[in-house]
Amino acid sequence: MAVAWRGLKVLGQFGEEARRQVLPLGVESLSHFAVWAVLVRDPGLDTSTVRTYLSGVSRWHEQTREVLAGMPGGRLQNPTKHASHHRLMNSLEKLYKKESSAKDPFTAKQLFAIATKGFDLDTMGGRRDRLNFMLLLLGPMRPAVLSSIVVRYEARRGRGGVLEVVFLPGSEVYLEKGDIVVAIKPNTDKNVTAKNPRLAHIPGDQRILGFCPGPILLDYLLVARPPTGGYLTAASTYPLQPWEQLLRTQVGPGDYRANRFNANAYTASCQMVKRSFLRAFPGEAGVLAQYGGGSPRKSLAEVLWAAGFEKRIIRDLGGWALPKSESVDLYFKTRPHQRLDVLTKLTGALRERGELDAREEPDRDLTEGELRAHAQAVWEAQEQGMPEGGSPEDFPATEQHVWGEVCPDPAQCILCGEARYQGSWAAEYQSGDSSDDDYVRTEGFGRRCQPRGAGWPEGSGRRR
Repeated sequence: MAVAWRGLKVLGQFGEEARRQVLPLGVESLSHFAVWAVLVRDPGLDTSTVRTYLSGVSRWHEQTREVLAGMPGGRLQNPTKHASHHRLMNSLEKLYKKESSAKDPFTAKQLFAIATKGFDLDTMGGRRDRLNFMLLLLGPMRPAVLSSIVVRYEARRGRGGVLEVVFLPGSEVYLEKGDIVVAIKPNTDKNVTAKNPRLAHIPGDQRILGFCPGPILLDYLLVARPPTGGYLTAASTYPLQPWEQLLRTQVGPGDYRANRFNANAYTASCQMVKRSFLRAFPGEAGVLAQYGGGSPRKSLAEVLWAAGFEKRIIRDLGGWALPKSESVDLYFKTRPHQRLDVLTKLTGALRERGELDAREEPDRDLTEGELRAHAQAVWEAQEQGMPEGGSPEDFPATEQHVWGEVCPDPAQCILCGEARYQGSWAAEYQSGDSSDDDYVRTEGFGRRCQPRGAGWPEGSGRRR
């Protein structure tokens, strides 16, 4: 949808410069627009981009035609279906196709490092970044697809009070036998149409290149609780504030900061990928321009090839178009269970070929049981009703550190080492500059304050 709106916006720019009405479009005006977009507009668009934008124009005409159907004189033609338009676009593509500006892929070792070091799990923004990067990589999917995913679900207490997520009809992401399925909509991916739909399948219970997809998705839905019927990856209203503080900061009856999101789609995948890379590789700022929002998707093709998988498997997993010359490929498909099997075997195959260090193992992820136990604790705390604007007095200083407040004993606190403030943390988050000596990263859910030498309390979330 976001891509379609961008296309209509560019069409509006053309109308302003040409001083003409642009909707509805005639075949001649459509041809003028295509030529203007490629040859006159500054900067000029690539022909593939123009084709993508015109999908929004086509959708407008189809929807308008349905509305006008049955009205006197209500016939409306869709100019994008005209043969002369297709001939023009083919000619523009042959003569003026731009050099590829696609970003570089990551190596298997880089992806593994990003999965384990690239996200600050102590903030809402960091947890959203991890979910987004994982879906871009393992879907794999383009940023436009990611930003358009609508989730419909209910997070509730099941039998015995155990928390569960129930996906509702119409949800474009859901679990099927424990595996993640994402329905990719037409017009969000240039190779996906109503006649050629695509479902992305991701193993839910396997660690793949350092990511555990199922727990990552459930964690986000059970604790962050993005609005049902809205975008799965919508940005949090408070992305940089500490996770634990948001979970306990009440701004109204039953209204917590952790569960507030922007209504619009998330469209900053490029910045997210760069931020995650820089956090994992703080000394590599000089190569940051090589990577962008499309890098994770391209990276899956890179590592599948490095692991020895066939080109056809790679094409099917990524939804890449098949050359017309290879017509035999039209007679068979890579089935969902085969795709899941390939992704399940990927990390092992990379280790066997030396693409990943066989001895390197990350801190283990939370199991589903631990995840639900934490989510249950959060729900119970919120159901009991925390004081509005929660303060350090609401939580024992030896267990919970509240950012934005002076630490009770900064000289002895192994978390901060000195008084730190929210402003400095925001700068650190954006730059990716961090150190394990500055604060404690927990694979659990938030930072904990503990005197030096006192050891780690049971259930603190510390992983070795």
